[in-house]
Amino acid sequence: MNAARLLRYGRHQLSAWLPALLMMLFALGTWWLVRSAPKAVSQNEGQVASAEPDYFMRQFSVRSFEPAGRLKSEIFGTEGHHLPANDTLEVQEPRILSFNEQGHPTVATARRALAKGDGSEVRLYQDARVVREPLAKTGKAEATPRLEFQGEFLHVFVDEERVSSDQPVRLMRGAGLLASRRDGKHVLYLQDQGGDENWRVHSVEVASGKDIDLTPIAGVQAQVVGVSPRRPDVVLVGLNDRKPEWHDLYEIGIASGDRKLVEQNDQEFAGYVEDSALKPRLAVKSGVDGDEMLVRNARGGWDSLLKYGQEDTQTTSPIVIEGDGHTALISSSIGRNTAALTTTDLESGKSEVVFTDPRADVSDVMVHPTERTLQAVASTYLRTEWKVLDPAIREDFARLTGVARGEMEIISRSLDDRFWTVAYVQDAGPVAYYLYDRPAKKTTYLFSNRPALDGLPLHIIDTAGLHDSPDTVEQEGIRRARQEIERADHLLLVIDSTGEQDADTAETGDASPDEDEVTDDTGRVLTGGVGLGAGPIQTPNDHERPEDERSSTEDPAEDGGDRGTQPRRRDGEGHGADHADRPQAAGTDARGDRGLWAGGAVCR
Repeated sequence: MNAARLLRYGRHQLSAWLPALLMMLFALGTWWLVRSAPKAVSQNEGQVASAEPDYFMRQFSVRSFEPAGRLKSEIFGTEGHHLPANDTLEVQEPRILSFNEQGHPTVATARRALAKGDGSEVRLYQDARVVREPLAKTGKAEATPRLEFQGEFLHVFVDEERVSSDQPVRLMRGAGLLASRRDGKHVLYLQDQGGDENWRVHSVEVASGKDIDLTPIAGVQAQVVGVSPRRPDVVLVGLNDRKPEWHDLYEIGIASGDRKLVEQNDQEFAGYVEDSALKPRLAVKSGVDGDEMLVRNARGGWDSLLKYGQEDTQTTSPIVIEGDGHTALISSSIGRNTAALTTTDLESGKSEVVFTDPRADVSDVMVHPTERTLQAVASTYLRTEWKVLDPAIREDFARLTGVARGEMEIISRSLDDRFWTVAYVQDAGPVAYYLYDRPAKKTTYLFSNRPALDGLPLHIIDTAGLHDSPDTVEQEGIRRARQEIERADHLLLVIDSTGEQDADTAETGDASPDEDEVTDDTGRVLTGGVGLGAGPIQTPNDHERPEDERSSTEDPAEDGGDRGTQPRRRDGEGHGADHADRPQAAGTDARGDRGLWAGGAVCR
């Protein structure tokens, strides 16, 4: 009885708990299956982010825009690839334009760059250069000077308009022109405001970096007239603070900024030439019929020294008062076909020719930095040719001639004449600057004016022009020109800007286009010399043309060459540094008024 009752009780309990037990076993089985089954792995889980690029580009440009549609930046490059791991674009030979909210651009170049995908940051490597051009004052916005950063590494923050680096950086602010260092403690330079060309003379203390504006007068243009080792504490400056048209002369203390009037320009002189004591000794007055050169007399007044007509005003000018103060070096084309270098006695007015070149005007003069004695003179016909007059520097010129490619220019000299700064201006590369140690007879490379071009091969090849010709020789030249065009990296198309006629008509007289002609959006045919270096025909000297042809069609102030211009003076006193970084393309003339070449050039 008891056993049967227990059996029934057991079956009852089992039937009551059986569903729960089965569910528990099912849950345990499911848990075991989940734990035991192989784990599904996502496509990217457990993998290291790939360092391989996901796409490549050649000769490309990439633009970044803001949400509103404004262009934010544009990157150009010869080669580039994108790294998806960190959304970075690596670019070879980059040129990067970034635009602020006002649309003003900043330009960056280098050999290599790493840019964030959104364009907000760019890292520049090797010959890195960032340039922000000046902005003039508009409304409440202040004028900003030109800024240029140069270095081997620059980190550019585009949105913040900021540049940083952990390596040495060369910073150039504004279009300032370095003038001179006189007292051994200060450097003088000229700086305008926002490109208004109202130059101010600044003095910087080398030890502390303290900058003093020596001419803090708004709307006034300052001109450095002269500096001298005999008076190292002052600089002679012209200021048009009294009359905008004419500059009065002042002596200004380099360290203090104290200003003293030397000459009030009531005579309306166009310019002065000072002696080694910084006293104005020669002056030039412009007139309708020509110019007049005047000399200071013993009474403090001015006497006439030379008068010359309009045909000689651009090639006749005083250069320097020589060391003894009794004679002056003057460039003069009076009664000559080309400008000669003369020495003139300031008391008697007697003049003697020192140098003349029947092919070209005097273009450059070199005098001793402290003694102001003539040492060398140059003329420029096809190229600049120097004649050394002082035996003391003849060996130096011979040694410097072969240092680098291009034409040599002596930019500055130390007062003890131990060190020279030398520039080499070439047609197929940047201007290269060297330091020459005279006692050691050693030259040391300093820098170039376009670091991004350093080391890049540039080959200029003179070619025949592209035109129809029955001449067999011409046809062969044209065939070779087309071959060079196919191999060239860049072609330069030269257009005659002096007339409305089509360039191909000016060159060949045939306006019918062929397969080599290029047309603009108006359908005009554009042809001409092809390649870098193609340009108008040069006449070696302007004086060889008729007088009316020279004076009626040309503005000498716009002449990019040395013909018909006043010679430069190089004396180590801040003069002669105006060689400029002007283009030196072979066979070109800045005015473009001499017709087109029958040939051209290509570069690769």
